[in-house]
Amino acid sequence: MVLVISESPGSLAELGAFATNPTIRRSLRILVQSNYEKAESFVRFGPIERMIKDARVNVGFYPWRTHASGRLVMRSANPICRDIENFVKDHVADTPASFAWSSNDELRSFFVIYWVIFVAFAISPTLLQECLHAILQNVTNQEIRNRLFCMQLAGWIERRSYGGRDYYFTLHDMDVFEYAFRPETADKDSGRRKIAVAAGFRKIETVPGQILTAANTARQAVLRP
Repeated sequence: MVLVISESPGSLAELGAFATNPTIRRSLRILVQSNYEKAESFVRFGPIERMIKDARVNVGFYPWRTHASGRLVMRSANPICRDIENFVKDHVADTPASFAWSSNDELRSFFVIYWVIFVAFAISPTLLQECLHAILQNVTNQEIRNRLFCMQLAGWIERRSYGGRDYYFTLHDMDVFEYAFRPETADKDSGRRKIAVAAGFRKIETVPGQILTAANTARQAVLRP
């Protein structure tokens, strides 16, 4: 779930960008001051109206107030804090933990890029591109670079240089996919299959020990409290 509290120039810019993206808009929820409910503004009758038409329950209007400086008037927020908290909790609870692969065409390349890096443990851009061209036949190298850049900004992956080469590894010890097999499939052990794929990568490319250590440290870090 993407939650935007629409009260500052920065959040309004984010709201406009998110509301125009159909993929993000499905997960977008908005909190807005009540005095903007009927305000004649581009924001109210632009992105907020678009969200309301999609699903009225995804936009919450609440009567908090702000000082002229923009700071919150605490007295106005105290009586509605519990209602806002419940609004957020209810929408988090209603948000599915996963969704069907076929229903998210725009996100496929992001998932596949992350998955290849995750299974390989650490991988060079050259080998990564070869794998992605085999799986996503229409993807270009520029599109791959753009997505890698976004994924680094989002904290999904990291790029580390060693010697004359760069390597990517994930910052989370979590697979993006849940696996299912046809009934007639004899081997349904997804863990064993991923280990076999990782072993295949090691035969193709030797990753320096320092990079493997950094990748392992990054994955272990998310497991600590």
